[in-house]
Amino acid sequence: MVESAHVSLRAHLQRKTESEDKIVKVAMITYNPIIDHARAGGWQMCGTNSVLLLQDAFYLSGTKARGGTDPLLDELEGNLSALDKIVVYLGGHDSERIVEFIKAIGAAPDRTIFLVCDCNWVTKMEAIQKCGFSGSEMMECCCGGFEKMENIYWSVLRHGTISG
Repeated sequence: MVESAHVSLRAHLQRKTESEDKIVKVAMITYNPIIDHARAGGWQMCGTNSVLLLQDAFYLSGTKARGGTDPLLDELEGNLSALDKIVVYLGGHDSERIVEFIKAIGAAPDRTIFLVCDCNWVTKMEAIQKCGFSGSEMMECCCGGFEKMENIYWSVLRHGTISG
């Protein structure tokens, strides 16, 4: 029975739907901490799949605005053209500033995914439209985005796909 469950789990983890695209390099940005072992953020890798994790990052947009630098921001900007997707959590705080930051670094709308909760929905949608990201994919999540962001993180690393 245990071996059967193990084989079934392995088969489940190896299955991919036809609609899933192979993603190998993704940046994930959130002001909440989502992965404990990667507390400092940075590149996390598993085989050929990698995630540039910028978590617990309230400072993001303000750092560049003040003329400062940050190794993770430099890494994000330096690898922007090589990223398959950028997943950005928009919560109840600073969503306008975060969308403006994503625009300022030159993120492509067709490679940007916004993870959004219901908090301040209208403000988020206005910021997304104003900054030219109305064509970006949006995924709904619960407040905080913790579970969805963590699911996407592990999906990218384990399977090379974005699914939450």
